Amino acid sequence: MSELDDPDNPLATDFGEGELEALSAAGDCADSAYVWGAVLSDSGDYALVDSATDSAHFEWVGEGEGSWEVTFTNVGSGNGEYEYAGAGQYEYVGPGEGDYAPRMFLPMPASHSVLDLGLEFVPRGGVTLSAEMAASNLDRNRLSEAGDDDNSDQAYNFVLNTRRALSVSGRSLGSAQLTARYRLKGERFAAIGRLDDAEFQRDWGIESVSGAEQLAEMKIVYAPWQSLSLSGSYGSNEIGTQRSARYASALSLDTPDWKCKTDFSRTENGARWDKIWGTLSGKVWIFSPSAGGRFENNEKSGGFRFWESDFALGISPLSWLTLTPGFERREDE
Repeated sequence: MSELDDPDNPLATDFGEGELEALSAAGDCADSAYVWGAVLSDSGDYALVDSATDSAHFEWVGEGEGSWEVTFTNVGSGNGEYEYAGAGQYEYVGPGEGDYAPRMFLPMPASHSVLDLGLEFVPRGGVTLSAEMAASNLDRNRLSEAGDDDNSDQAYNFVLNTRRALSVSGRSLGSAQLTARYRLKGERFAAIGRLDDAEFQRDWGIESVSGAEQLAEMKIVYAPWQSLSLSGSYGSNEIGTQRSARYASALSLDTPDWKCKTDFSRTENGARWDKIWGTLSGKVWIFSPSAGGRFENNEKSGGFRFWESDFALGISPLSWLTLTPGFERREDE
């Protein structure tokens, strides 16, 4: 899979000699890919003041009354010398005192490709071994060779999955499933699209997914009956300088009349983060009661602690009518 920007056809602009030189010198750094944002114009809005001194700057003189047409760009607080004064005007405030500079940043044509190879091995019934290797190449600026030595990296993922029916003396004791996973990801590996689910950082209590990664997980699920399952899991994850461990357990009951789910997880990475939630719902005659609760306690500096609970009672006096009054409560600490 690959994605390529055409360097000869940039969107909404054209690259002249000056732009091409700036892009070639910028390497992969987007903050360096810019040209001066001022051009001489008979209908400009700005005049160049003190041009022969170190304090040369542009001043607004009225629409079409100046000799310079200037494009200003936000370069971050304290990194510029101009401030926005409103009505499309910018005011000079001195070096390091503003947020804007007369610069025009250039789009860098990039290329991104990923090669993925997978292998699955089933040595015997109920056991599956799978391995996946991916190599990525991300060139953030196709118009520059600077910094191209760190464009490529690899990632590996190995999974063992086994499921067994359990019995003693011919009597069924249900089934058990074991899943183990190990993932190794290079610091510069870049996937196309999302690699993990939306809750990945919350689950592991990490601030960023940047950096080399080593992730190991194991999960066991035991189902004594088709309607009931119990599970437990443990995992560890190292991403850059971040290290965390995660423990989790869950219960699921699913019968025609009653459904119950509970989940507990604990993440440790210098501080503890506990998460507990559960739901219970059922059907009794024309009534459908349900209740749920959620608790989280993040002991990290600047963390939080809260309780949530809810209750609802569905009433179906007629086949086409259901009334569901409910109550919810949350407490934050």
